[in-house]
Amino acid sequence: MSYFKFMGHEIFYEEFGMGDPLIFLHGNASSSDVFKPIIDLYKDDFKVVLIDFLGYGKSEQIDTFPLDIWAYEAAQVLELIHIKDYRDVKLVGMSGGAIVAVNIALKEPGRIHKIIADNFQGESSSPQFLESLALERRKLLSSIPGKFNLRRIHGKKWHTTVVNETNAILEFGNTPYFDDLSNLRAPLLLTGCRDDQRIRKCHYIHIYNCLLKKVRHTSIYLFKNGKYPAVLAHPESFSDLAYHFFDDDDTIQIYKVE
Repeated sequence: MSYFKFMGHEIFYEEFGMGDPLIFLHGNASSSDVFKPIIDLYKDDFKVVLIDFLGYGKSEQIDTFPLDIWAYEAAQVLELIHIKDYRDVKLVGMSGGAIVAVNIALKEPGRIHKIIADNFQGESSSPQFLESLALERRKLLSSIPGKFNLRRIHGKKWHTTVVNETNAILEFGNTPYFDDLSNLRAPLLLTGCRDDQRIRKCHYIHIYNCLLKKVRHTSIYLFKNGKYPAVLAHPESFSDLAYHFFDDDDTIQIYKVE
């Protein structure tokens, strides 16, 4: 198993295959293990990189999370990018990992080729999202399957990890994730499942259309069916879409709602 140092802490990562770096970024209360079933769809053409953010999975556990958790996680990924001297990096982030991906591209545009942001919340957390998150976490922490899965992912400190992370996100509230999203230079593909029952109908259409007007080189692709996240709900179709998007032809524009 491979680790790198970040501010005195040990962070776990893995590499598979050869080619341009393709970094998958997991969501909150999760780990990079969620991407293991889809690695084979990408590793023949990319160097697939998985990372467990600090406090999650096989990375070192921490007692508290900073309020701006996604900027903190972006700094961790950037540290790995610098250590490994990755260039022309492709990023695929889901949920919180999508926020991390955009943060990375804003902070180091010269290293990032393109970004896919799956289940992206836009520029800040909506009141509905925060309310849904609080409810979802309460259910997760009280269900036997949820507890078992969290222990499997995060080990003995699973409860502390999830509670502290949830508190940090809720306290951060609807503070903007980014200083100015219009400064994003890397082409951005926004994806999701249109009928995602975790959010209100037309959520993605509304938020993504707003971003389409604000951020240059932005494309949208919404799958009609499937649960969150699209990258896992539609693995083969999503990989076809990703290959198409990562093509060097920057003139490609995707706008489709199935």
